[in-house]
Amino acid sequence: MNHALIFCVHDLALRRLAGPYRIATFLREHEWDVEVIDYVKSFTLEELKEVAKMRISSKTIFIGFSSFFNAWSDDVDIFIDWIKSSYPYIRIIVGGQSKPLINTKKVDYYIHGYGELAVLELARSFVGNSNNKITLDPLYLGKKKVISANKHYPAFPMNRLTIKYQDRDDLQPWEWLTIECSRGCKFQCPYCNHPVLGVKGDYTRSAEDFKEDMKENWERWGIKNYYMADETFNDHSEKIEKYSDAIQQLNLDTIFAGFIRADLLVSRRRDWEPLLKMGFVGHFYGIETMNYETAKFIGKGMRPEKLGDGLIEVKNYFLSNGPYRGALGIVVGLPHETLESQIKTFNWIEKNWQGECVHAFPLEIHGSETNDVQSTISKDMGKYGYRHSDIPEPEPPEEVKFFGSAETRVKQANDKVIWENDNMTYADACKIVDDFYVKIVRDEIIMKSSIWTFADYTYPDIPLQEVLDKVKYFDAPKNRTGPREREYVEKKLNK
Repeated sequence: MNHALIFCVHDLALRRLAGPYRIATFLREHEWDVEVIDYVKSFTLEELKEVAKMRISSKTIFIGFSSFFNAWSDDVDIFIDWIKSSYPYIRIIVGGQSKPLINTKKVDYYIHGYGELAVLELARSFVGNSNNKITLDPLYLGKKKVISANKHYPAFPMNRLTIKYQDRDDLQPWEWLTIECSRGCKFQCPYCNHPVLGVKGDYTRSAEDFKEDMKENWERWGIKNYYMADETFNDHSEKIEKYSDAIQQLNLDTIFAGFIRADLLVSRRRDWEPLLKMGFVGHFYGIETMNYETAKFIGKGMRPEKLGDGLIEVKNYFLSNGPYRGALGIVVGLPHETLESQIKTFNWIEKNWQGECVHAFPLEIHGSETNDVQSTISKDMGKYGYRHSDIPEPEPPEEVKFFGSAETRVKQANDKVIWENDNMTYADACKIVDDFYVKIVRDEIIMKSSIWTFADYTYPDIPLQEVLDKVKYFDAPKNRTGPREREYVEKKLNK
């Protein structure tokens, strides 16, 4: 049986991402032996070499690196060089949802998007079982071999999205798994760079497929905590009810966190109870703005007063029935937004969203070079009143440099557009966001831990809300190699 390894590179604690395990499951169903090595950044370089030497054989055809939002490290670069030097016959693949920014010269192929079918076709080509020529993205020709899976090997929608974990994955009860119920988003927000937008019809996985995963993960591993990968989980009431019913039939005490569209939640009170019953209590609301003209432009045209009052009611409902954390997403610099209206949005947040969480970002506009995934605004920014600016973006203040918006800006691609419009510049947008975060740090107001850091603070014997109430957003650990990650590393080195 052909063999492969997939190394998972991310900066997340005690959380398993869906991508590498889904790819491994899919390849196993096609008679490949695939093992996932997680928490790569918790290994030293020598430990990575050791774990590879223990597993590589003459049957090893390729080694994959799953990168979460282009997470990487110098050690991974050196590790790939070592693989190529020691095992020149092994192919190297890097994959992830984001467009490939990683420039390691020894990588043979990059895959971005939902990758099951692309990886399978590529793997078959390595062993001579495919007569099909691999389709490469022409945007990258001459620079690197990139396969745009969503374009040339689309793996959506899929009725079956199961992930089968194995004993060698060393799952522990306190970990958070990532799960999918659907792929793509029915909406087409003009600022969004997600590659699969405007999907039609029912594109969800079957209830039985979902229940199978939930049941097995609880009975075998004792796991009940999940991040939902769906771009918008509450797009249809029927979808919520389907998965809520499945959880109740299994009688599981699960907790979910993920993306919830706020205007739909406010207007559809019928969804509150099924969300609560399935334990979907970690909500990220991408409201983006409290300015009515801007909200209408981005397709979220609920009146700010109604949205604000509704969110407060939602918060009170969930808090009165168990653990809850609501995170607001704000994008600074959208069309029709002014400096004054942005200040009003943050004033509302400071007054009404104390004790919860806020993620604020300057608007991202990307150029077309080596970028086949662009938002509507990015594709024709002049149409929406944007032009190139000579005013450089400010350096993020030290106290918030590695959190939220500032961290994203530091890592952004070289095709980022420094923009301006009649109301503000990109530099203005950055400063508004930075000032907001600095105020939180200095005045110790507003933000508690984000839903994305639930995994950092999950303890078997302490109620989740008790932990959430104590932990501030900026308390998230900067060093992701803790004792529980090291325990995983030690187990992998001894197998």
